[in-house]
Parts: sequence; C-alpha cells; structure tokens
Amino acid sequence: RSAQGWKGSLPRPAAYPREGSPGEISRNTMLGLCTAVLLLTSVASASFSLFLPAIEAEFHWSRVLATLPYTVAMVAWGLTSPLFGKLADDYGTRPVILGGIVFMAAGFFGMGLAQNLWQLLLTFGLLVGATIGACGLTIMTLLISKHFDTAINVDLADYRQYDIGWYVIFSMEGCDFGVG
Repeated sequence: RSAQGWKGSLPRPAAYPREGSPGEISRNTMLGLCTAVLLLTSVASASFSLFLPAIEAEFHWSRVLATLPYTVAMVAWGLTSPLFGKLADDYGTRPVILGGIVFMAAGFFGMGLAQNLWQLLLTFGLLVGATIGACGLTIMTLLISKHFDTAINVDLADYRQYDIGWYVIFSMEGCDFGVG
C-alpha cells in the first residue's frame, strides 16, 4: 500500500486526548517517560547479579539458591507478557504500564524487607518479573506508536523490521560467543 492507504486507517483510541488539548502529553515528553521506565525495568532485571555476593553473604545461601529469584523473575516475565499484551489491547497501554510501575515499587519495597527465600521469590521473582512484562519494550512500543503519525511507507517498515531482526540475532550470538 501507499502512504495514503495508511493515513487514518488506525484511529486514535478515545482514551487518548486529542492533540492540542490540555491533557495531551507532547511526543518528546512521552518518549522521555517511556525511556525512563524502560531504563528502570532494564536495570531492575540486569542488576540482580550485582547483589548476588551480598545476598549470599547475608542469608548464607549457595549460588543456586541466591539466583532462584532471578530465574523465577524470568519465568514470570515470559508467562505474564502475553497477559499484559492482551490487557493493553483491551484497556490501553497506560493502565498496564502504571500497574507495572506499582508492581515494581511493591517488589523493590518487599525486597528490602525480605527475610526468607520465599519472600524474595515473591517480591523479585513474581512482582518485578511481571513488571518486565508490563513495562517492557513491546508495551512501550504500543504506547509510543499512538503518539506518532501512522502514515509510513510499508516498504520502509518492512526493511526496518528486517534490520531489527538481524540486529537482535547478531547481538544474541555475540552474547553466546562472549562478545559484547
């Protein structure tokens, strides 16, 4: 299809204010907020390994027990992502992201109070793991796409998807080979 075929084919949901209205958030502000939430979500999942020596020393656990909350978080991420995607389709992305932020705050608050393994499994494993699904790149992409014009050339979009696919494959292979 041509760019004119896309214009207006995806109506703006009623949940989002019209451009120029008092409740409208600018595109740059939305990009900044989404970037900040993605950064927090990424740091939350990636920084757990930094705390492993402290967790092992504090609770006198083996490395296997200390990494179990991270494993549960990754499983929770995988299991809750389709659920949050469906919720985003039905109710919009903003409520899903805000719910994810609440989950993240509750998870980190609970981690600070955790005294046992099951408490870390619940707080980091389930709450923070679910947050990665609720505030991840897919949900943020859905939110950001509502704030930009959908009149793009389909051929260009196909090439972009192709390039992103190769980027993901090569970056994952780099991790497999210990590069990057």
